[in-house]
Amino acid sequence: MLSQNMIPTCSVMFRRRLLGKPPEWILQLAMGDWPQWVLLAQSGDFGFINDTLGVYRIHSRGLWSSKDELTKAQDNLAAYLAFEKYIDGHSPIVRQNILDYEHYLTRRHLSLGNSQVARDHLGEYWKRASLRNARQVIGLVAQVCFPSAYLVYKRVRHTW
Repeated sequence: MLSQNMIPTCSVMFRRRLLGKPPEWILQLAMGDWPQWVLLAQSGDFGFINDTLGVYRIHSRGLWSSKDELTKAQDNLAAYLAFEKYIDGHSPIVRQNILDYEHYLTRRHLSLGNSQVARDHLGEYWKRASLRNARQVIGLVAQVCFPSAYLVYKRVRHTW
């Protein structure tokens, strides 16, 4: 449930008494369904009916499908940060996904020429990364903070 939003909204059924008023933090997110399923999962088990219960049409004017990949990544990162703060701050799934999105957003903003935003995501990535990610962190720091030196390194590293 925490790894990704895998439940089509049109097929969800739950007991109304479990829903209640959504917490304020959910209302601040770009999506409401996935955080709601995560909250509902804390009330008990989920079931799965292996049958077609509805048709979910993906089109260019959909609330989610109309967003570009960068915006989706930023929205997913915001959801994971909310899960960390309000649901389970010790979940390895949540922590790894935050790390993955910070890494992706650092590289993506760098490729778009948004160096300050890339630095901001790099700072968050740096704070969260463990020693096993040291090589990635060092590579990103070099790429973001010292782009000319990184390009030289990239050209000559295969000649060593």
